[in-house]
Formats: sequence, C-alpha cells, structure tokens
Amino acid sequence: MSVKAIPSAEPMLKFANDADDVVQMYGKSATIHGVHAIITPQAFKWRRYVWLLLLIGMTFSLSFFLYLQFKKYASHPVVSSINVEFTDDLKLPDITICNSNNFHRDRIPDEPILKELLFNMSDLNYLRYQLNGTARPSTPKSTDSFTGPYLRKFAEDATHKVKDMFMVCEWQYKSLNCSRYLRKRFTDFGVCYTLTSNQDSPIALPVLSPSNTANNLRLIVNIEQDKYYYSRSSQSGIKVVLHEQNTEPSPFQHGFYVQPGTSTSVTFGITKYSWLPEPYKAFGNTSCEEIDDRTFKTENNTYQYSKDACVSNCIRNYLFKQCNCNFFLNRGPEPFCSLTELQDCLFPHMHNISHAHISNCHCPTPCQVTEYEARLSVANFASTFIKDYLVNINLIKSADTIDENLIDLRIQYSAVSAIIKQQKPEITIEGILGNLGGHMGLFIGASVMSLFELLEFLIIYLHQLCKHGFQKTRKKK
Repeated sequence: MSVKAIPSAEPMLKFANDADDVVQMYGKSATIHGVHAIITPQAFKWRRYVWLLLLIGMTFSLSFFLYLQFKKYASHPVVSSINVEFTDDLKLPDITICNSNNFHRDRIPDEPILKELLFNMSDLNYLRYQLNGTARPSTPKSTDSFTGPYLRKFAEDATHKVKDMFMVCEWQYKSLNCSRYLRKRFTDFGVCYTLTSNQDSPIALPVLSPSNTANNLRLIVNIEQDKYYYSRSSQSGIKVVLHEQNTEPSPFQHGFYVQPGTSTSVTFGITKYSWLPEPYKAFGNTSCEEIDDRTFKTENNTYQYSKDACVSNCIRNYLFKQCNCNFFLNRGPEPFCSLTELQDCLFPHMHNISHAHISNCHCPTPCQVTEYEARLSVANFASTFIKDYLVNINLIKSADTIDENLIDLRIQYSAVSAIIKQQKPEITIEGILGNLGGHMGLFIGASVMSLFELLEFLIIYLHQLCKHGFQKTRKKK
C-alpha cells in the first residue's frame, strides 16, 4: 500500500512571508492617513479597528461627494458673466425707418375694389370692429386684372418716396445723398428704408469712430401726413429699428416710434449675448443652437439667420402650402396672391394663425445675439421764433407743417464700449480635479501620489499571487 506524500508547508510559508512583506512595506510608506495604523503592529489592537472604521467612513464620504460632483457636472449647469469691452472700431448698426402710413393717397388708383381692400387691411377697420362690434365688410369680388404682380407693383409704387420723405441726411456734419444711402425693402410693416454701415454693401456709410463727438447721424424726415390713407398702422410718425447688419428687421414687433413735430435724440448701447449650446440649457429647459451658417433667401437678398426672420419664413411657408401664393407685402420668392386668392384663401388662413402654428416652427434662438438698447430724448422740432422765420421766408407754408409732418432724428452711440453677457460652464473637468484633490486631502489626507502608491502596492501584491500560483502549478505537473 503506497502512502501519498504530504505537501511541504514551506512554499506556502514562503508565499505568506513574501505577501506579508509587501503589505508591511506599503503600511510603512503609505501616505494615506490611517493605513499605517491599520497594517503595522500596534501596542493596542483596538486601534487598528478604530482606524479601519475611520478609513472606511472617510472613503465612503469621499466617494459620496465625488458622486455629487459628477452628478452636477452631468446636469451641465451654467453661470453668467458680464464684462465691458472697449473698442475703437464700432460701426453703426443697420437702421430701418418706416413711415407709419403704407400708402400715399395721391398714388392710389381710382379703383373702388382696391380702396376697399386697403380699408379692410387697415387698423382703422380693426378698431371699428372692436369698438362697434360690426362685422368686417368683405371685399367685392374682383376682376382678373388684380393679379399678384399688379398688387405688388401697386404697393411699391404707392409708398412714400425717398426724395419726398427724407429731406436731409447728414453724417459727421457732412451732407449725404439720401437716395444713394437708403435702400428700399419690404418688411412686415410695409415698405421701409434701411441705412447700413456694412462695408460690403454698395450703400456703405463711413466707419464710425466713437472717439469723435461729432459722429452722429442726422435725418430730417417729412412723413407727409396730409397724404395719409388707410394703413395697417393708425399712428402718425415713423417706426425706427436698430438691428444687426445684413439681418432682416421686424418693425412690426421691434423698434420705437418717433412722432412728428419733434427733435428726437437717440443714444444707444450695444449688448452682445453669448450662450452655450447643447448639452447646456441656456434658457431653463431649452438650448440655443450654433446656426451662423444658416441663411434665408428672398427675391433680392440673402439675410443672416434671426429668430424673427425664421418665424416669418415659417408662417409664409405655411400660408403658401395652403394657398400656393404669398401676401403682396411679404418678403420671399413665392408668387404673390391675386385679389381673389387673398379673399378666398390667404386672409382667412392669416386670421386663423395661432400659437400652435408658430410652435411647430423649428426656430431656435442662436447662441450669438447682438441687441441695441435705445434711449430717446425729445424736444419740439423748432421754437416759435424759428417757425415764424421759416414761414416768413416761404420755406414752409405754416407752423402746422412742422408740427404735423417734420421730424429731426439724431442717432449716435452712448459709449465707446459694448456689454458682453456670456455663459460659461459652472463645472469643468479642471474644477472636478481641483475638488478631487481638496476632498482627498480633507477626508483621507491623500494626494494623487498617494493613489500611485496604492496602485504600486496592488500591482506588486497581485504579482506575488500570480507568481505563487504559477509555481504551484509547475510542481503539480
């Protein structure tokens, strides 16, 4: 009967001694607080358990705070900063000026159907409906002569002309040719005129030098109130919009009115907004988008993206899908509606446009926006003495001509600086690493080097395990 040899305990003892040496080596050199008291021999054994509990508790606390940091980082919080940027190369924004009246009375054809159309489109008709409760009269059935192109040409021809409306255009005390520097454009307010300082434009104004106090734009405007007719606005005066260069203005929603008979000084400041795109939430639960490369085309120009232009474009596309034509006062390359198409299709759909239609438009707020904040100061256009003098030399018919028709408009920057409002990430990877170092030092008295020490210990210890396992396998064979 053979007897199996009992394995020697010497290899096991040798492995235990080697592993213990590794642990003891780490315990003596570890910079993590508490490890030395746990591993190395102590006069009182209970100290090991106390330090073990403390180390476990502090490690858990460190892990919990790191979890909170990464959870907050994953929510992408933002902070806002406000800075003032001084510059010497400010330029005037585009300045769009609209007469409150859309149609010059003397330029309207003697067509009852056309006049009825203008009345039905006017603010006066809306006020009569609201005040008296009477139904809006329908436009008489038209003839085929009132086509879309005819109505478009009528709107362009019947507007107030540059040469009649703008009496003086002055920049840096130098007279400008108003007809050269003013560009006619169709807007949601009707036909308007735009001054621009864009150097790429064929009607560029000189570059603004804010350090010169003489740098203001002066316009003397004659609104021709005695030629007013039914219009989409019932006010008298002009609507002025300051907007970014090469963007499409929306005078119906933005800008300020200037009344006749006044000298109005407009000083404005510039504010530049810079928001963070996805995954950050720039506006509560919504985000902005980087859309600098998007443009909207009209029949004559290409305009940079803006939210207002996008919404207008979306509504126009909706109406075109319903009626296969475009309103003759709108922008866009689509064919214009005839009078019959206006009556039977476009006007009913325009009146039924709701917030639901607009909410279906994908018109995000761009992450880079520039706004102009205007401040107005108003005085009478002229003193009684000046009015009497102008009447006596036959420059004006009467003092009422000034009070009812003339506007002296002066526009300039209020400062040679821009306000920069910018969003920044509240938590960054660099910030998390800084907090990690602070929390590690606070809870376990460790640093990044301490982590490398722990990593080194684990590698050596695992190496000893693998070495012992390999030797044990060879001896069995």
